[in-house]
Amino acid sequence: FDRLLLEARAGIVNWNKPLTGAASTAPFGGTGASGNHRPGAWYAADYCAWPMASLESPTLTLPASLNPGLDFLVGEAS
Repeated sequence: FDRLLLEARAGIVNWNKPLTGAASTAPFGGTGASGNHRPGAWYAADYCAWPMASLESPTLTLPASLNPGLDFLVGEAS
């Protein structure tokens, strides 16, 4: 993971953390080929440049409350 953080051309790289609910100020654009490198928002230069955001957690856990429509049963196969 440490090597990935140094070499990835990604805007966001997380370890055991969900991306859902991330702040809109996070660098979603990255510098890779996933976009068209033509940001359409006024402040897009702030998140389409080079910064990378990263959140880490030692364990993977579900959030305290799930978004509506996500009915995961912990420990049970559906």
